[in-house]
Amino acid sequence: MGYPLLAKAAGGGGGIGMRFVNGPDTLAATLATTQALALKAFGDGSIYLERYVARATIRPKARFSACQAWTKAVFSERKP
Repeated sequence: MGYPLLAKAAGGGGGIGMRFVNGPDTLAATLATTQALALKAFGDGSIYLERYVARATIRPKARFSACQAWTKAVFSERKP
């Protein structure tokens, strides 16, 4: 996968439980810290790794689905 990485809490959101991993020397400690934070914040210590993309360009795509009186919308994807 390569570096840099982001260690992320599986149950998280809004940046809570995200930690930057710059190289293999910090991987083990960062995984332990992220797992402990995930367990404390979300009651679930599940984490995953994601490739960190510096200067990502976000190209929004909107999807709408209407059901009775509500509408749900918008997600986006990152492009390197």
